Amino acid sequence: MNTYKIHFDGGYENGTVSYAYVVYKNNEWLTDAAYKCHRPGLTTNIAEYFGLIAALHAVTKIGADYRDDIKIIGDSQLVIRQMTGEYKVNDDFLKILHMQAQSVAYHNIVLKNLKLTFEWLPREHNEAADRLCKNLP
Repeated sequence: MNTYKIHFDGGYENGTVSYAYVVYKNNEWLTDAAYKCHRPGLTTNIAEYFGLIAALHAVTKIGADYRDDIKIIGDSQLVIRQMTGEYKVNDDFLKILHMQAQSVAYHNIVLKNLKLTFEWLPREHNEAADRLCKNLP
């Protein structure tokens, strides 16, 4: 059995969205990715959802099987709590992203009988994903 921890993060500044994820297998770095796009009018919460969705897509690339645990970890309390059902999704655009994240989680993880959990942690403990977002050229 393996434990995959997938940290994600997202940010928005001056019309630019950046988001990233870092994958650890049994606490060892496995892979990462970061993305950036210029699109005025978005928000940090939208960027966080972009990071979450990218992280959920990454699960298909890591070779996990039904014995493995998948932990999706982020520093956005809003996004994590919306994914666990603790918070209601009120914003119309976030509703779309939330449904997309749920769909990706279901098709990439749940249907493969992988155990999925969502976990919030403070930003200072999400350094790798945060650094990837901030250091994009």
